Amino acid sequence: MRLLFSFLGIVSATFTFARAAAIVNSGVYTINIGSRALTHVNGSTTHVTAETQSGASNQVWTVILDSALPVGRIQNVATLAFISPDGIGGVAATTTGTTWVILQESGQNIFCLNGSVCISLTSSNSNTLVVRSLGTGDTTQFFNGVVTLPPNGPYQIVNEASDMIFGAGFVPSPTFVTFFPATDRSEIWSVTRTSTSAIAMLNFDSGGKLSLSSNGSVGVFGFNDVAWTVQSTSIGQVLIPPSGGFLTVGPSTLSIGNLISSASTWVFQPVDGNSFLPRRV
Repeated sequence: MRLLFSFLGIVSATFTFARAAAIVNSGVYTINIGSRALTHVNGSTTHVTAETQSGASNQVWTVILDSALPVGRIQNVATLAFISPDGIGGVAATTTGTTWVILQESGQNIFCLNGSVCISLTSSNSNTLVVRSLGTGDTTQFFNGVVTLPPNGPYQIVNEASDMIFGAGFVPSPTFVTFFPATDRSEIWSVTRTSTSAIAMLNFDSGGKLSLSSNGSVGVFGFNDVAWTVQSTSIGQVLIPPSGGFLTVGPSTLSIGNLISSASTWVFQPVDGNSFLPRRV
């Protein structure tokens, strides 16, 4: 996972969703070229294609950067497949991720292997993707990264600065933090969109919803939806409770901080929640 070693300052600039952007942070994106979007149609489809934009979750991707540079893996939120070369010039959907170098040109993103061969659309009216040599000004290799709200589904929610995720036990109880990756259902959260900018988070083990207690502690204190605003900033996505502030990771639990920092940015990494066992107390 990506480590943000040095940035602990205030970031004042925030952005709304459906905004095309250079992909320099891990996060949830649609990846578009013209009127088409990178798509993994379903779990039985072997290749990634560029289909007409529909807003479906199989066109939403979590980009997981591995270092301070824009280098990382691209995972489909709906099918959990990663984008990889197929070995014969095409673009495949695989269970393990290939590391892509993400270059920028004219505000667009280019996804390359070792900076030499890159994902390309065969033509403007085609849905077929191939891997071919990087070409200067080749618009068939230019992709928009559009920051978007995580679709409904189960995730482990990762703070990359600390490589930590959070979980919760019985209802009511405070959250705890532990190192990525998740080991049981208490560390998985089922996301439900509550509006165009907010989500509720249900603990996959206890069924409690992420919320605040009367004294401001973060935990699962009931079963009603609490709308957390997901906001994109220049260093990643932050989570804002109805009362304001930013969900922030600490040594043993979560808190609500007043400043945006690397300790308050979160990456929604999709998982098959049913593959995890319940927590053993």
